[in-house]
Amino acid sequence: MKLTKKAFSLVELLVAMAIIAVLISIAAYGIQIVQRNARDLKRKKIVEDLILTIHDIQTNHFMYPDNATKSESENSITFYIQGQEVAEYEVKGMDLQWFRAGTSGNECSDQGDFLSKRPSRDNVAIGMDFQNLLICARLEASELGGYGYVVSL
Repeated sequence: MKLTKKAFSLVELLVAMAIIAVLISIAAYGIQIVQRNARDLKRKKIVEDLILTIHDIQTNHFMYPDNATKSESENSITFYIQGQEVAEYEVKGMDLQWFRAGTSGNECSDQGDFLSKRPSRDNVAIGMDFQNLLICARLEASELGGYGYVVSL
């Protein structure tokens, strides 16, 4: 009498389920990295747009802005030269956190605990040092609590 196998054994099913679980976890981790990098790319694009706005101000007024404030009611930054409003930049797609940065060497710093916090998924934290003309953006992917993106004008 010949025995025929009509079904998988319990061990075979468990091994197959374990392999599928490992593959799903690897794929989920990879997707998170891609999403984080896409959000950081959007933050870098906002900084590049800010640089263009500041260069437009310099072209039109023959000097860089000496101050900037975040509008409380809107998600925008207003730039000033000698106390006079010269331009406004609206941040779209992310909530803006703006701070006045200081620098030590080529590193950005702030007065609060900003460096200890990573940005959430839907916000961008940008600071500007008006003396040294540096713009600093906090990225999710930056290591050891650094800003991750510092641009000199």
